Amino acid sequence: MIDAHIQTIQLDDMTVAYERLGNPSPDPVIFLHGLGDSAIITFRSFAVSLARSGISSVLIDLPGFGFSQAPAHWSAATEDQAIVVAALLDHLNITHSPIVAHSMGGSIAILLAEIRPDLVSRLIVAEPLLLPEQSTLGKSVAKRTEAWFVDRGYAMLRLATQRQAARGDLAAIGFVEPLARANPAIMHRSASSLLVGRSPSFQDRLTALTLPRTLLIGERTIAETEQLEDAGVAVQRIPDAGHSMMSENPAAFDEAIRNALGH
Repeated sequence: MIDAHIQTIQLDDMTVAYERLGNPSPDPVIFLHGLGDSAIITFRSFAVSLARSGISSVLIDLPGFGFSQAPAHWSAATEDQAIVVAALLDHLNITHSPIVAHSMGGSIAILLAEIRPDLVSRLIVAEPLLLPEQSTLGKSVAKRTEAWFVDRGYAMLRLATQRQAARGDLAAIGFVEPLARANPAIMHRSASSLLVGRSPSFQDRLTALTLPRTLLIGERTIAETEQLEDAGVAVQRIPDAGHSMMSENPAAFDEAIRNALGH
């Protein structure tokens, strides 16, 4: 699946990998991934589907995940991840693009739209971590020290994911490959940053934005959306899916993206 179309750039002392699909465009759809994941691995099939309809995309792997690399000292704070995405988009001369982002990537996308509104035309966020308590994986990763997670927790998480995948769990099947490429130290720092109490919260930041916003939620996920809908956020439920909706029901996820994009 992964081929030579993956490109990289150096941003300070980190290597950021991305893949462009479809005909070149100044405003392609930008895909951002969740904690431990990879946009290049997880979202490539959706970008290929969009390309067949004439819609170009850029898949971005955040530093320390997928095909990107981060230096040992990097903070991996959510705010710093948003700055990296902005720098990459500036490098590619991309502006006013729709962002499709899952989980941690959704939180990063919200920050990006806030600090660099010139880069974002529309947000399509799939179960972003709007409040710290929503981060189930993040809490599991960050519950002990970084050293413990690097030495033991990461291997335990990979093994548990492999066992779930062997039992046919669709979310786990889709997570095995990207998780194997994650830098455990960066993953722990990313999780810890997501759990930091922020004022305003990611939820308040999302409601304050004025650009078009769509929230995708798995049908099996329990979530209160009234406040978001009152603020003009469109909500779409993905049937037969939970948090990992792009693996659990890819056809419905693809359709939801297209609906949100107006295609």
